[in-house]
Amino acid sequence: MLDRLSDREAAAAAKIEIFEKTLRRLRGDLDENAFLRHGDRIGPYLTCLRGLRFERENRDWCHETAQLLRERAASRKGHDHA
Repeated sequence: MLDRLSDREAAAAAKIEIFEKTLRRLRGDLDENAFLRHGDRIGPYLTCLRGLRFERENRDWCHETAQLLRERAASRKGHDHA
């Protein structure tokens, strides 16, 4: 299970990089607020923002879940020796 979580976390991190690069390319010289207020065709940008948030949530969930499982396993080992 930990290997699967680690793989999924890495896949999410790779997608995060892609989304971040795409967002920078779509914005051009504008910062995000200026682009959202004045840029052309913000639909693709908004879609990428949602994808970015989704993958960040996936990455964080995988990380937190793996950490919890490791802590639980360590706790059980400690109780086995008591």
